[in-house]
Amino acid sequence: MKKVDARGLSCPEPVIRAKNAMESGDKEYEILVDNVVAIKRECIQICNTSGISGTGNRAGR
Repeated sequence: MKKVDARGLSCPEPVIRAKNAMESGDKEYEILVDNVVAIKRECIQICNTSGISGTGNRAGR
């Protein structure tokens, strides 16, 4: 599983890192972000337009 830790980064950096991970050819990805916009709009959208099943989970505060 490819793991990307993009916590603390501003858009579009989490999106760029997620996209680069998906181009690696791995079958599973874990993308950690702490920016709600990046989760809801960008990362899930990239997954869906790439034909990859994507979900967003908000970890506890």
